[in-house]
Amino acid sequence: MGREGGFEMSELLKTGSQGDEVKALQEKLKKVGFEVEPDGIFGAQTKAAVEDLQSAFGYTVDGIAGDGTKGLLDAQIGHGWSVKAPDGLKKALQSQGKTTDKGNLAGAELTRLLKKGVEGADVRHLQRRLQALGIGAPLTGVFDDGTEKAVRTLQSEFGYTVDGMVGPGTHTLIDAKLGQEWKAGGSGGAKAGAEKGAGGEKGAGPEKKG
Repeated sequence: MGREGGFEMSELLKTGSQGDEVKALQEKLKKVGFEVEPDGIFGAQTKAAVEDLQSAFGYTVDGIAGDGTKGLLDAQIGHGWSVKAPDGLKKALQSQGKTTDKGNLAGAELTRLLKKGVEGADVRHLQRRLQALGIGAPLTGVFDDGTEKAVRTLQSEFGYTVDGMVGPGTHTLIDAKLGQEWKAGGSGGAKAGAEKGAGGEKGAGPEKKG
């Protein structure tokens, strides 16, 4: 039974797993910026970090650390990647080769309408994408008031229907702005959008469904 990157490659780590292999996984997750406590117990915090890693790099999001996810983690440590770096998400997307014809970065596939009250790895991924744009969305994995406010700010800034939900239109907008390296508060940033979007008004441009 071989080892690679400090992991026993045949061992599947998931909720309820315990021991040195789990602790090694947690230490590596912490090394790339995830907030986990290396206690050797695979709990909710560790599962959330694994899901975030999988989501960021386009892997199947199941919260289970098998050979593929372990190898991904080792590779990103070798590349010096960190989820907390300002361009951490951008590098993750680039590594997938997911770009449009114009070279704009594209994110993970949207599989459902994201709106207030839903939760999961896809919501955490959305929150990371919003953070990369400089729009303060708390990283909770729950589509809460703060996330809805951030989405409304973005929609208002770019003339989309301000409904605070992320459907195909808003999802594509986020992809495009990530690719353009747009930042809220910069030239033409979201400051004005935040002001006019707070009351649920529509932006000046044509309406587009989120």
